[in-house]
Amino acid sequence: QVSRGAGQVTTMILGPYEEEAPLLVNRRSEYQDIEDEIVIVKPEGPITQKQYESLLKLALTYHAHGAPAGKVEEVMSLISSKFGIQSMWWVNPTQVSVTFGNPMLLGVPSLMVRTGQSLGSILYLDHIERLMVKIMDGEVDCHQISALCDEIEQLVPYGVLFKTFGSALCSGAATASFFGGGFQETIISFVLGGICQMYRSLGDHYPVIGDSSAFMICVFCSLFSSVIIAFDPMGLCFGPTVLGAIIWELPGIGIALSMRELATRNFVSGTARLLASLLVAFSMGFGLLLGLNIIYWLPPNIYITTECPNKLDEVWIAFFLPLTIIGFCIMMDAEYHRWPGMMIVSIVGFGTSYMLDKIGLAGFNVISVIASFAVCTLGRLISRSTNTSSTAYVFAGTLVLLPGGVSVKGVFNMLHNDVLGGLDFGTQMLMIGLSLCIGSLLSNVVPTPVIGKIQSW
Repeated sequence: QVSRGAGQVTTMILGPYEEEAPLLVNRRSEYQDIEDEIVIVKPEGPITQKQYESLLKLALTYHAHGAPAGKVEEVMSLISSKFGIQSMWWVNPTQVSVTFGNPMLLGVPSLMVRTGQSLGSILYLDHIERLMVKIMDGEVDCHQISALCDEIEQLVPYGVLFKTFGSALCSGAATASFFGGGFQETIISFVLGGICQMYRSLGDHYPVIGDSSAFMICVFCSLFSSVIIAFDPMGLCFGPTVLGAIIWELPGIGIALSMRELATRNFVSGTARLLASLLVAFSMGFGLLLGLNIIYWLPPNIYITTECPNKLDEVWIAFFLPLTIIGFCIMMDAEYHRWPGMMIVSIVGFGTSYMLDKIGLAGFNVISVIASFAVCTLGRLISRSTNTSSTAYVFAGTLVLLPGGVSVKGVFNMLHNDVLGGLDFGTQMLMIGLSLCIGSLLSNVVPTPVIGKIQSW
């Protein structure tokens, strides 16, 4: 930036271009008739190329594995400040934007990156948050961040066969724990859950398959169940079987995250994530309806079964709930040492919801708030007592509360000409998501003891 006045020319060199100062000094010959000088102005928070690359790499890695938009913005601002760098971050589910330095000055580096995001893998989120804690504690230099992020990306999750077993276990056990199925529904869901995971594995290698995996899985599970019903109409309950089989496709985490982002005033990210979850729920409901309509000769009233006549006794929940949580741990790629804490938080969350519902002391939405509060508070306590981050524990507990199953049932009812039932379920879906969000925010108000260095991000 060149300014003339008072008989001199001042050249202001901003930010990363300060290394060009000697070159500009050597070019002063064109101003021989004017007294001039070179002034190097460093905006607040100067940044080198290596720092630029490292911070951007950390933000993209953290965002890609499912961190909420507001959390990425807050944490990256803290880490930038740790290195004396002024930065402004703006994040949504498909984009990361950043300005380094004073945005009021011309020439400060800014960047907008279009990127994708996946939800559900705790392995990567856990290691990224450990890295962030080390950065804030001064154990990692800024120049090491990029290489450490590459090491995290090279981590190997559980194998295909183990995750196939985890999906089958999760689907079968959830049918009995959450959806009121019997032994027959549990066995069929176990088989369907394993087949669904094989299809997801193909989608990881072939994007064309992965883009439509939720819809195709719903079509297949619905068709498979309706074929069994065609030969044995009274032997299988459609609802528990199918909802258990597709449990890992339910947009529960997406709905809970969207409500949290909306509540923390991240309106663009929250709205986009909520709309995406609704579209996933709609496509899954349509897939269920399409799959069972292929067997067109069956009477329509055979499909909508809210209560299964051969439902297992509630005592069996004590057996199947831990198996469901183990399946969740496998599907989320959680490390073995995290499993006990995730199981404790999930059981407490489910038990809180179950007991309050049985006692009848509160309404359904209030129960969701209390259960979410218990999950998040206990997750933070365990994280601080074990010197680990709380993400894995909160994710596991939120999955057990299952806001996503309501949305699929609502769309299914609406497409099956039960418009009022569909609208009621759709409203319940949003209210449950909002209730979980409120419980999570309330838990942040409760002080928890800090044990060790790691804070609850």
